[in-house]
Amino acid sequence: MWHKLIKIIMTPKSIAIVAGALLVLLILILSLPRRSPAPPTPPSPTPLPEITFVPITVAPQQTLYTSPENDFKILYTPHNQLYLITILATPYASVRQKAEDQFTQIIQVEKSDACKLQVLITAPYYIHRQIIPNATSLSFCSPS
Repeated sequence: MWHKLIKIIMTPKSIAIVAGALLVLLILILSLPRRSPAPPTPPSPTPLPEITFVPITVAPQQTLYTSPENDFKILYTPHNQLYLITILATPYASVRQKAEDQFTQIIQVEKSDACKLQVLITAPYYIHRQIIPNATSLSFCSPS
């Protein structure tokens, strides 16, 4: 019974009709307008909060002081009793003087007593391009 049904359906004429119908359907599908996806909406930028750095604790062993103008920083490391003053702005000489004055005020000692402490003054290369004598210690201390 199925054999007769397949002979009736599979005639060349019926195959041509089915193929034509599929072709028309394919043309209709391809001619439909395509919807392009909406462009992604970029996330709105979140404003960053203003941060104050004077004074803060960096780690249990170090306390950092930053000038309000952010032109120098003072770091103290208790385990080796070293003060590190980093100059971050120009003119180098005036910022260094200001940092040294602020240093003596922060630790509350006279300049003569400050000379007894281990103090290292540094600056990035872009700030201070030449090495000069006494550049790594307090300027008011005599070189040892």
